[in-house]
Amino acid sequence: MKTPRSLPASRGSALVAVIFLVTIMSLLTASILSYSISERRANERQRLLLRARNMAENIALYASEQVTTKLYRLRSTSPIEFISGNNKIYLPPNDVLTTSFSQPGDVELHAGLTSTTGLAFIDPSDPANATNPNVGLQASTSSVPIIAKSTMSHPAVGAVTAYAQQDLQVALIPLFQFAIFYNQDLEFSPGANMVIAGPVHANGNFIARSQSGFSNTIQFRDRVTASGGFYADTGFKGSTYNEYGGEDSGPGGTGPLLFQNPAGTVTNIKSNSGTWRDHKYGNSNVSSTTLNQFKSFSTSTYGGNLRTSVHGVTPLVLPGVDESGGTNAGRSIIEAPSSSDTAGVKQTKFARNAGLYIIVNPDDNIRTGKLPDASSVLVLPFSYRCWLNTVNDDGTYTLQEVVLPGQPSYGYDNNGTPGNLADDTMYQNDFPNRFTDRTAIGSNQVLRIPASGRACDNTVSTFVSGAGTASNLADATVTTGYTNGSTTMGSFSDAYFFDLRRADNSKGYPFNRSSSNPFDPRPIAKIDFDMTRLKLAVERTVYGWNTSSNIYLPMLPASANWGDNILNPSAGTTTVKLGYNGSTTFPTNTSGDITCDPFKLYFTSGVAVTPSNLINTSLPCPWFDGITIYVHSVDAEVKNGTRTDSGVRLWNGRGPVISLSPGTYPGRTGLSFATNDAAYIVGHFNTHGTPNTNSASTSNPGGYAARYPDNSSEMLVSVMADAITILSQPEFKTSSSKYFQTSGWCDALSSNRRDSSNWSSSWFKSNPSSGNRVDGVNTSIVPAKMPNLSVHTSGAFKGDGSSMNEKFAPTETEISACMLTGIVPTDSHQTSGGVHNYPRLLEQWSGTGLYIRGSMVAMFDSEVATEPWSIRVYTGAGRYWGLHQNLRDAGHDVPLEPVVLNAQRLHYKEINAAEFATLKTTIQALPD
Repeated sequence: MKTPRSLPASRGSALVAVIFLVTIMSLLTASILSYSISERRANERQRLLLRARNMAENIALYASEQVTTKLYRLRSTSPIEFISGNNKIYLPPNDVLTTSFSQPGDVELHAGLTSTTGLAFIDPSDPANATNPNVGLQASTSSVPIIAKSTMSHPAVGAVTAYAQQDLQVALIPLFQFAIFYNQDLEFSPGANMVIAGPVHANGNFIARSQSGFSNTIQFRDRVTASGGFYADTGFKGSTYNEYGGEDSGPGGTGPLLFQNPAGTVTNIKSNSGTWRDHKYGNSNVSSTTLNQFKSFSTSTYGGNLRTSVHGVTPLVLPGVDESGGTNAGRSIIEAPSSSDTAGVKQTKFARNAGLYIIVNPDDNIRTGKLPDASSVLVLPFSYRCWLNTVNDDGTYTLQEVVLPGQPSYGYDNNGTPGNLADDTMYQNDFPNRFTDRTAIGSNQVLRIPASGRACDNTVSTFVSGAGTASNLADATVTTGYTNGSTTMGSFSDAYFFDLRRADNSKGYPFNRSSSNPFDPRPIAKIDFDMTRLKLAVERTVYGWNTSSNIYLPMLPASANWGDNILNPSAGTTTVKLGYNGSTTFPTNTSGDITCDPFKLYFTSGVAVTPSNLINTSLPCPWFDGITIYVHSVDAEVKNGTRTDSGVRLWNGRGPVISLSPGTYPGRTGLSFATNDAAYIVGHFNTHGTPNTNSASTSNPGGYAARYPDNSSEMLVSVMADAITILSQPEFKTSSSKYFQTSGWCDALSSNRRDSSNWSSSWFKSNPSSGNRVDGVNTSIVPAKMPNLSVHTSGAFKGDGSSMNEKFAPTETEISACMLTGIVPTDSHQTSGGVHNYPRLLEQWSGTGLYIRGSMVAMFDSEVATEPWSIRVYTGAGRYWGLHQNLRDAGHDVPLEPVVLNAQRLHYKEINAAEFATLKTTIQALPD
């Protein structure tokens, strides 16, 4: 047997080494594999966390868009959560939330308005406000934190959670603190020097430069912002055509266009080398280079006082209004209620919240009006009805029909046959405030429209003056409505007047006038609201006064009243007794019932309206925010020829307009008047009419008339309408015991031309030319005894003055009011007229001073007075316009003043679980 041979030592050592190396390699491989798996797990976890972060951020951004929209629909900035109820915000759709690593239940979202500053001035001199979009304004700024949580899961690495916070800043801004606000492109190209003191904003482009061929100066002394661009080019949107058809295609004049920074340094936007430093910056087109040049120059030069879209300026929009409707969405402010109104629109609509709500039908057909709660009521031809409107805490409405002083009839009587409209009528007003002309100022009628001809609107023949004695009113010298009749130009009844801009075939350029297609002015039915008689009605009803405050006497001039007459340019003021025939006592019958109280409001039950029916400091009431009046002119927007055109006119507004007492009702002062119709302000309004013309006078009150109030009794007023036309103050003179008109607006002359130069007898049927520059007839007319009457041929109201072929020359007129209205915007062939023609005019002003202190807001496109701007019916006034000084105060009172809203995303950051939990608890504690 063979003996086994031993292995060599070297071979055994090699085997051991191999085994050792294999072991080491295995260990290294295992270690590498373990490290690779751990790294992959870490990388996957990081990717998972990134996915969670992205989801949380996207959810927060998605929510911020919802919150912004909801805040646009809320007026209030009171603390509120957005996690339940009508204001709930929603997560993205499930298909967005469902991924390979998450399900819809893996996300969480909370948002709430947690704090607000209240109205406060954002000081431009404070460096901390340098980037605040509302610098230089009074704004109520609110904070809205939005928090989001997202969890992502992976089977190999487990779950990770990310937390995010997106902060919103929301500002509610009172609208009338802007000297000029346009809810669309703003165009400004005057041919005379103009200085604008007060903030200016355009929800669109800002276009400014002096008129072509002129070198006048335009200066803005405050912040100017536009959500679009800035262009120093008057032809940017199209050409302007003058009264004889001549074209101005821009780009404008050579005069300086000045802006100033918060420190007061004034700089011309035009460089010394002639470059207009706007969005084009001297080039023919806009480019990223020119935008950067403008942004750099305007920021360094004007310190935030000239900003556009390149600075991040966004539109300022109305809360509660769906802006998807375009610029005309803003017309909801003046529109009548509708059953389709959303909760937000109900808050924005003036008609929904006005305390004194009047429905007028100036047409000869029965119409359907809308009440504040959007319910329908029938309104007979040539009639009006009135309600007190209380908006209750739960959003419902309490409506009580009332009878205005001098209202000839009220209510609606279907005569027992609801389906038969032919026999319907109204109830005759035989209450103590029935129509009479036996007061210290003549008629007691607050509202006057064309006469109906119905028996119930005739003058009540008798009333009991005391102890059963009847007094006859059959010899009243005026009727309860304007005399109805024919409407031929040059000879028309008192029920109508003419606005020569409002005409068939009034379409601007290209002109298309001919014998078969004439320019044909339409008669406008009068809806005349008397501001002085309203003042007496409020003083009698709310305060129970027997004698009025100081007023100008709004009556036919005569020797006994001339010194205090509203038509006397040198008149003073006086008080009047509010009873029958200038008495401070109020007759009763043998039962002790008051039988004559000419200026008090009454319910249709015959019970007198009390102060608490109008104002209550602890419960909902009609005048919860000051005196507010809405006139729903039924179907005023109808333009198909089936309804008579109309206009709501504010007469006898000289002297301070009525306001609630600031001592008795703090925070409720001022008056706001709105209508869905076109409005006309006749003469001095909320002023005494003796303007301070010294622009250097800074006394408050009593300073420069285009900025400062006359005196401390002047409260803030607003007028909102489809269009606003200013007619100059009518003025009379006396000679040989006769009193007759010599200047200012006169209804009898309303269809006449503005002047005789370059007038053609074929003005209405031939296109404008050098010899045809003026619209209107040249009929020889002796004006009526009163400027609001059209009688001129015969009768008791034929005037004593000389015959006229043209309108009277206008008079210097002073207006203290915020104005919100529509315009007819520039299109491809017809200009809007621009800001310098913002208030419509109908007279040959020729530089006559028009002083306006207030605010000018162009909020929508007109739908009633839709005819374009035309210089053929007027010439420009001396424009002394400015922001009312009191509108700069945070606490200024304009009843139901619209607000605009600005919302912007501020800080985004990642937060931890503890911070998320704390904010969640805070938000969930807020009211819903």
